Amino acid sequence: MVLALLVACQPPNGGPPASQPATGAWSMFRGDLARDGHPGGATLSPAGSARLALSWRGQLDGAIDGTPVVARGIVIVSSAGGTLTAFDALTGRMIWSKHDLGAISSSPAVDGNQSRVFVGTLTGRLYAFGLLRGEPIWQWTGPPDSALWASPVAYRDEVIIGIASPYGDVPLVAGRLVGLDASTGQARWTRCVRAGCEPGDGLWSTLAIDSHGVAFVGSATPMTACSRSTH
Repeated sequence: MVLALLVACQPPNGGPPASQPATGAWSMFRGDLARDGHPGGATLSPAGSARLALSWRGQLDGAIDGTPVVARGIVIVSSAGGTLTAFDALTGRMIWSKHDLGAISSSPAVDGNQSRVFVGTLTGRLYAFGLLRGEPIWQWTGPPDSALWASPVAYRDEVIIGIASPYGDVPLVAGRLVGLDASTGQARWTRCVRAGCEPGDGLWSTLAIDSHGVAFVGSATPMTACSRSTH
């Protein structure tokens, strides 16, 4: 079994890391919907990063291919072993853990109310759990043979997820975006990339949303772009 370590660092003089305000500031892939890696609450400076030292470490049952997210003093991280685990951001104490979800290669996402965490798997399933206790809220299953390589996007009262083929494109699945009700997991809309929802153009990357509510995402086989207004 492959084991992976989650490592937390902080300046050697103690206290919470400068990049983690009390309310949390890194609740999704690359920090915010712009995907620029510079959300407003992330204030770690080059000088501060030079003084980072090990604070704690945790162990998971597989490679960590995505990035951890932080909300309400909780670090949530997923593994290729199919596990989603929440740690106390300051002490590293495990708060809750969910196993056998299916291999995960993306980052979790926390909703705007910081009450739910969403995670997708390579088995084509999207899960919603309570942030504080990890209680199951809902589970959604994508089209047959699909894989969720991209990170889920929590936007307003929806969760948006990209659909792609499994590794090796066998079988080849139609790339599409699906918008789900964040409270119930019910699908609200589906947007296929190719005409007639033909196979191909899988959505492997995580979409970005601009200040006007327009979503952008890249696709593959062949390369095209899909955008949708989220208003």
